[in-house]
Amino acid sequence: MRPDATLRADLSDESGIMTTGHALQNSIVVTIDDNTTSRVDITSSFRYAADSYQQGTATYTLPNLSTGHHKIKVSAADNLATGITASQHRASAELEFDVVETPRLSITRAYLFPNPIASGGTGSGGTFVVDAPGDSVNTLVKIYTVSGRLVRTLTDRGALGQVQLSWDGLDAEGEPLANGTYLFKVYANGREADGSSSASQKASAQGRFVVVNRR
Repeated sequence: MRPDATLRADLSDESGIMTTGHALQNSIVVTIDDNTTSRVDITSSFRYAADSYQQGTATYTLPNLSTGHHKIKVSAADNLATGITASQHRASAELEFDVVETPRLSITRAYLFPNPIASGGTGSGGTFVVDAPGDSVNTLVKIYTVSGRLVRTLTDRGALGQVQLSWDGLDAEGEPLANGTYLFKVYANGREADGSSSASQKASAQGRFVVVNRR
């Protein structure tokens, strides 16, 4: 797990989750590694599921935990947690996990297969293969003429380890490319929990291929 991963806690109770007018002991609380002096109240992140008053989700971004083994405890109360019976309306769950060092994102290899390719007609195009070991990545491939004119853009979201982007061999207008040499650039970004591209985890590579149209 990454040191700044997002914890998601799915909560449900037939009486609903207590989120207002609560004291700390009745909050949605995260405790890391049994350190009760630095408990975190994440109640403000809780959102009920659509059309439900009994279940919802709270989230918490981990505070760049050190490498190694950790334990997280999440506790919450239902809407009946008042008075001397409050403790009977509170529950908790624990999760143990390991934090590992996140290697710098890199593209170890990027190429088009086959090469040369045909553009247009039977067997047109090929597959861009991008090796980017590590966590899932969002990938962008841009194809250019040797003069620098952009002819096509391809995207893939969330592949892990090796990205394979199929291409029909045509330009952005659906037209075949002329015979010759073309360039491509690959941009890979680490994929965040919400699906967006990381601004800090990124890498790029480039290459070339040849179009040979046989008539």
